[in-house]
Amino acid sequence: MIKVLLRFLFKPLYELFRSDIYKELKLRDVSRGRGSDQAGQVSLGGELFFFHHAGSFANQYREIFLKEIYHFHASDARPVIIDGGANMGIAVRFWKKKYPDAFVTAIEPDPAIFRCLKRNLEGFTQGIELIEAMLWSKSGNERFSADGRQGGRRGAGDREVKAILLSDLLRQRMNVDLLKLDLEGAEHEVLFEARSELHRAARIFIEYHSFEGSAESLVEILQVLSASGFTYKISGESWNKPFVDAFPDIGLRYTLNIFAFRI
Repeated sequence: MIKVLLRFLFKPLYELFRSDIYKELKLRDVSRGRGSDQAGQVSLGGELFFFHHAGSFANQYREIFLKEIYHFHASDARPVIIDGGANMGIAVRFWKKKYPDAFVTAIEPDPAIFRCLKRNLEGFTQGIELIEAMLWSKSGNERFSADGRQGGRRGAGDREVKAILLSDLLRQRMNVDLLKLDLEGAEHEVLFEARSELHRAARIFIEYHSFEGSAESLVEILQVLSASGFTYKISGESWNKPFVDAFPDIGLRYTLNIFAFRI
């Protein structure tokens, strides 16, 4: 009787643990067995996902679906979300699973990744707006350099992409439950441009990128957030001997996750 009771009580935890282990094994197969730079598709938890770069997909799925770093408690069943740097749309899938009636604006400038984004969101007929553009400090066309992995950066590149303003999006949405900015180094310029409209957002996530040869802007970003009424939590990556060893990605010093919310 006691064994039956214990099995009943701990079954949900066991099932969750077993599910995550299964997904992790599938992710390892995706990123290692097939080659980390390969495109393809995979079924996880009964859902089909497309990816342009296996290694990037595996990392994003772990962060978003297993660790749930973008989870938040919405005030109602129809939260408004702006996803700047939506990449393959993994975060959008996560939010729509949590809140089916959410309205998500997903912005992605890389043409190849944008095609993957569209494929991943084909099953959602309502509540999603896709914009093929980059967020920047001025509108128009900007040079863009794709890296074939996480996305790419503004600057010297072989193509031009459309640039739009975050301030315009915030004014159009009026009230935003979550603003996510993963802009591969453009986060300071974009946030500063939209500083007068940040009061419209209840929460802001920023992935801060520090690149070799570029000035640090972390202090300025935190000052803008504080001036707009936010407090924040910061988490980051670490590695052995940071004073000696360079970051594994060439040209990238480090990244930080900034979670900002109202005081």
